[in-house]
Amino acid sequence: MTLQEYTESLSEFKQLKLAIALTKQTLSIWEQYANLHKLTYVDNITATTHNISQQLLSETIIEVEHYYILNKPHMLLDEQEKLLKLSKQFTEPIVAIQNLEWKLPDEVLKTFYAVYNLLETVIGEKKTTFGDSTIYVSINQAIDALDSSKTLTEQQIKKFLKDAKNDL
Repeated sequence: MTLQEYTESLSEFKQLKLAIALTKQTLSIWEQYANLHKLTYVDNITATTHNISQQLLSETIIEVEHYYILNKPHMLLDEQEKLLKLSKQFTEPIVAIQNLEWKLPDEVLKTFYAVYNLLETVIGEKKTTFGDSTIYVSINQAIDALDSSKTLTEQQIKKFLKDAKNDL
């Protein structure tokens, strides 16, 4: 069974729980990088320096988890506003990444995108530009980051997925 088939075999709620658990595992990748490097880039057009909060990913996961705990199809307005505000904080860094103004190591980049896609799922973007499920993409990016960074071995990832299916 492929990862995509595995993900699709889970309910939407269980997919969200798995993505939250995996992105939490990737936070150490982001934090290690952030502790050694400035989270800044310079906009080539305006020559403006932009800073990214080291806590952006952890705050996003906390808010998504809060949404998960609420388990309401229609979030409270306050909660929606928090998630939309976080989403806006990803917009400019993503443009900078696409414009090659902010270069990140592959595992850090995948961690960043895994959390972003998790957030996008919760605020209603169920498909990526390429038609893939955003929750699947988040899960896949998190696993890829964990594997390529050697944060978890392939066996540990397989066990994590097996345990997650049983626990969900």
